[in-house]
Amino acid sequence: MFMGIIAFLFGLSIGSFINMCAYRLPRNLSLAYPRSRCSRCGFVIPWYDNIPVLSCIILLAKCRRCKAVFSWSHCVIEFLLGLVALSMFYAEGLSFLSIYYFGLISVMVLVTMIDLEFKIIPDELSLGGLVIGLSVAGASSLFHFSWLVSFSESLVGAIAGGGLLWFVGYAYEKFTGREGMGLGDVKLLAMMGAHVGIENVLIIVFIASFLGSLIGVGLLLTHRIKSKSPIPFGPFLCFSFLIILFGKETFLKVCKVCIPFLL
Repeated sequence: MFMGIIAFLFGLSIGSFINMCAYRLPRNLSLAYPRSRCSRCGFVIPWYDNIPVLSCIILLAKCRRCKAVFSWSHCVIEFLLGLVALSMFYAEGLSFLSIYYFGLISVMVLVTMIDLEFKIIPDELSLGGLVIGLSVAGASSLFHFSWLVSFSESLVGAIAGGGLLWFVGYAYEKFTGREGMGLGDVKLLAMMGAHVGIENVLIIVFIASFLGSLIGVGLLLTHRIKSKSPIPFGPFLCFSFLIILFGKETFLKVCKVCIPFLL
């Protein structure tokens, strides 16, 4: 019970850090300094106003000084990652795998937040994750411990993932004259391929494309976007990656039932 509480509090803290990264990374601001402050009045937020979830609720997501309203999404992200950390702890215990999985989920949340708002995916996340994925797979092959994929599978998955999405974007641009796929998405899928291998990265592309098309049509029908409005692809890739990482077998079972029915 005690360790579960510690895991939850750790997740809350990481959620607060993820919120800070989502604000600072796309603006090329330092993650170390200056201290967090209100974007409207410049009030430096004291530590007791920066307690994950609790401070947000007490202050009703407002600045103590000028009463500027902050987004409640900060509180939601903190609580969500708290639950994720707790779930990882009870599923895998205090292990390298539970910490690594939690890190991957946190990165996917961060990528989603940044891509939705700024339509970019920082290289620190995609290329950094690519290097880490290849390194861990390489270490598993070198020291003979069980991992998601071997180093060769990781390398091929990274090349195939990045190469496939780059080719799709290149072909789309050639035929339409418009950019169809940003390099950020290419690097992100390469990172995912380094973690799950070529077979799974192809499934990720399929799921993300299907979900993106479904959401895109829905937004068009409800007049939320115009026909040529760009839709960030990163969030769909992130969600699909997590499906493959944690629920591939369930997903495949659903497909076996649904696809014959639809046909």
